[in-house]
Amino acid sequence: MQLDYALLADNADRSADGRLFVFRGDIEAIEARGFPAVLQCALVARMLVDPEERLEGHTYAIDCTSPEGERVRISEPQPLNAVRNKHDATRPAGSGLTVQMTLGVLSAGRLQIHLIVDEVEVKTFTLTVVAPEPNARVG
Repeated sequence: MQLDYALLADNADRSADGRLFVFRGDIEAIEARGFPAVLQCALVARMLVDPEERLEGHTYAIDCTSPEGERVRISEPQPLNAVRNKHDATRPAGSGLTVQMTLGVLSAGRLQIHLIVDEVEVKTFTLTVVAPEPNARVG
């Protein structure tokens, strides 16, 4: 199983027919209203499985490294099953992944979001948590 694409977004969802809807995709920063903060974003990815590779038994997990360097598991290993291309069985199978994440942060700085597939880190995102500007209106 190999990574086809991955991105962070404010929000994402898949429709019943498999179409992907992304709101404000490819984000690199998120603003907190104060600290400590609870922030939400989505991780979107698609994995490909070669035609001769098994479809079932794959897993994904997500880790997060804080600005202070502490790495924690925020999503324990979950099943990641692929579906063969119904129009062409010789093409790689696809497995879409859309995960809504809630992140607790204590301070501004850079978070590292790690996507792990089959116990191998396949992508690391940097998400900068920005402090509110002084005297900024909240509302």
